[in-house]
Amino acid sequence: MSWTSQGPDWWQASDGKWYPPPGVVTANPGVGPYGSQVPGGQPNVGYGPAPSYGIAPGYPGPVATPGKSGLAIASMVVSIAGIVSCGLGFIVGLILGIVALGQFSKPDGPKEGKGFAIAGVIVGLAGIVLILVGVLLAYLTSYNCQTGMPHGWCNTPYGY
Repeated sequence: MSWTSQGPDWWQASDGKWYPPPGVVTANPGVGPYGSQVPGGQPNVGYGPAPSYGIAPGYPGPVATPGKSGLAIASMVVSIAGIVSCGLGFIVGLILGIVALGQFSKPDGPKEGKGFAIAGVIVGLAGIVLILVGVLLAYLTSYNCQTGMPHGWCNTPYGY
């Protein structure tokens, strides 16, 4: 590509530049075999690096966004996963949620995600309570192998 024709087979495109015939490779793209010139007599040395314009006057620079708490998000996700992990996720989610809530009180701590931490604590606590209630109900409604009586009813004055 050149601003002037470099030989008989060169062709001029609609952008006003001259291009070599197909199959001809020039040593430096944008510079023909005889050294091309741009209009005005200046040598075509290529485009150089793009200038850095910086920040427009009167406008603030980039603003740092407040960080989100990864522990808070993990607390909620792990607490919800406690449903399928036989309750282990409830305990881990509760601990992560309490630690995440402690980070929000620090001045350099995360600014977003407190709702995730609260949700993780609530789901974790609710899951633990439901498991404990289920275990207690299972115990009270099960039968004692020795007497054939339910555990919860064995000590009543009526014996049933």
